[in-house]
Amino acid sequence: MADEDDGAERTEDPTQKRLDDALERGDVAKSQEVNTWFMIAGAALVLSSFSGSIGGIQMPLRNLIANSWIIHTDGPSLLELARSLEYMLIAALGVPLLLLALAAIAGNMLQHRLVWSGESLKPKFSKISPASGAKRIFGKQALDHFQTERHRGADQLRIFVGSKGRARSGECVAKLIDRVSLY
Repeated sequence: MADEDDGAERTEDPTQKRLDDALERGDVAKSQEVNTWFMIAGAALVLSSFSGSIGGIQMPLRNLIANSWIIHTDGPSLLELARSLEYMLIAALGVPLLLLALAAIAGNMLQHRLVWSGESLKPKFSKISPASGAKRIFGKQALDHFQTERHRGADQLRIFVGSKGRARSGECVAKLIDRVSLY
């Protein structure tokens, strides 16, 4: 009786073993709004603090484009150019991106401790069934949806284009707006 799950609200707290098992699977309660708030706050901090250093890459990139005809295109020269651009971009963007990553981690750490679980990354082969995919694409519900959208598009086209193939501007647009508002 206790093992049956009829969807009713449970009256007792879960056991510690169930909580530990859920934590191992990575199944923890968290709010996406808290993560979003931390990311927005981190982005605001990054933009206000590092806007000058990010703007520092503007002049070297502008010079690169302005003097592109001088750049040697042999292998070692291009590798040196790529290396110098890489160092410049890492220096300008490394700390701001690190702060954004820390903000994302902080949003999760505020809600629960860090959980390293590969369980959610494992493919579930029961969800990758070709038969269920074909049923979803070619099933009755998909066909009904296709028919509805086809009729809706045809109705809108019929309203927009007059009976002789000419568009009637004012009357046609008014009918189209009335027709679309019905859906």
